[in-house]
Amino acid sequence: MTKRRGVARAVFTCILLATALNGCTSWHVVAVRPEELLATQHPTTVRILRADSTRIVLNSPRLSGDSLIGKSDGGPAGVLVSDISQIAVRRGSPSKTVGLIVGIYGGAGLIYGLACAAGAQCAWN
Repeated sequence: MTKRRGVARAVFTCILLATALNGCTSWHVVAVRPEELLATQHPTTVRILRADSTRIVLNSPRLSGDSLIGKSDGGPAGVLVSDISQIAVRRGSPSKTVGLIVGIYGGAGLIYGLACAAGAQCAWN
């Protein structure tokens, strides 16, 4: 294997892993009040369902008086704590992460194997 091919493979692997590790999260509704959540878990992002059924995602959430404030879509935003009907946090899913990594590498290996079988220049040819 040439040095160039080794570097390309390392870069490809890093991109796949970074994508896979960031992509395997989902929102999980928590059954605690926003004050408790911020005090115990310190989430970096929360998804709020308001009493009127609208949703807002707050980055860097913190309490300020009777409101939960943070950034949403790049600007400041806030919601009255009394107006929050549900709050959710992002959590990772190890099984989804493993499945995605296996799927990506399996798919890449299949494509590489098919290309080699079709006559492309491969390491074992």
